[in-house]
Amino acid sequence: MISKQDREVRFDKYCELCKYKELDDIKDPCNACLDAPFNEYSHKPICFEEKE
Repeated sequence: MISKQDREVRFDKYCELCKYKELDDIKDPCNACLDAPFNEYSHKPICFEEKE
């Protein structure tokens, strides 16, 4: 069950900015992010790291 604190991850917003974007989506850490479509208090994917 989804709680009030859970947020749907905004892959459409964050994947474009992530340093891992060029990796295949079946490889870690992208696979770990895709396995977690909801986060508590955040729309950001769990393995997101912004490109430099």
